[in-house]
Amino acid sequence: MTNIVDLRELRSDYKATHEAVEDFCESQTALIGNEFLASGKDTMARKIISLSGGLYVFVPSSKTRTERPGEVVGIDFVHRSIAESVREVRAGRFIEWEPLRGDQVDLDDWQEHRDAQINGTHIDEIRTCVASGHRPLKDVEASGQVALRALDPDLKAIFPLPDLDHWARMIQAREKVPGKDLAAFLRGDISPKKMRKYISEGGTEAELSNKRADIRKRLEVSANQGELVWRLDLHEDPNTLFIVNKVDQKINALGHTASLCLTFLLEGRRIPHITSPLCKTGKDVLEYLGDAYEAANRLLDKAV
Repeated sequence: MTNIVDLRELRSDYKATHEAVEDFCESQTALIGNEFLASGKDTMARKIISLSGGLYVFVPSSKTRTERPGEVVGIDFVHRSIAESVREVRAGRFIEWEPLRGDQVDLDDWQEHRDAQINGTHIDEIRTCVASGHRPLKDVEASGQVALRALDPDLKAIFPLPDLDHWARMIQAREKVPGKDLAAFLRGDISPKKMRKYISEGGTEAELSNKRADIRKRLEVSANQGELVWRLDLHEDPNTLFIVNKVDQKINALGHTASLCLTFLLEGRRIPHITSPLCKTGKDVLEYLGDAYEAANRLLDKAV
């Protein structure tokens, strides 16, 4: 007999335990994140932590997937099996969580539904951080941010916006795309020389094909950020800082951006009190996200 769990049904009426919610609200957790491809949020998070003198510490999410190239389990994320994650969900120990890439999973034979994943914020990681004298800095997507804000209305969140002047280059650097033309790569237009070099360094043609498909999909998700932010009303939320993550190293743009973020987190200054062209509010947020929509679709159109 199979032991099949419907993750969407499990998620529909989920509530964390009272103790977990209470500990989370007292933790002074700050959030950073979006669903943009290559917006530089990881680099920004590291810079905020550095500028805070260790006050903030990155708290990894709990995930059921395996690590990607360059990731370290226990640092970039905490791994829990799908069976363990389901047990923790049923016990109410996730603050927030989402089922990814699959609705059902057989706990007796996970390979039967191996695409199903659970991704979320577990209270154990928050408690460990607070016990060590730090404040948690969490990477969450927009939907997770809304779920956590429902528990703590005063929760501060940073929403990094990609620097559209350098966005394609940032995507290439993050994804280690061969060549200098992202659109050409997405079309599959790779010179034999670059292909030989990529394969000689341990890559395969199949991996390149999968990378192209993954980047395309994530660009489509990036293009739809404006609709998501508008639907969730995040652009009107005074506790969410929308800020362009500039990448110009000549003027230490990242340091300046991170300093504004830290001011927002520590001094409780809401968006109207931070006077910088990097910070967007209200309709300006939606306009910038509209520009990002057009930029993402231009890349996708060129990649046909």
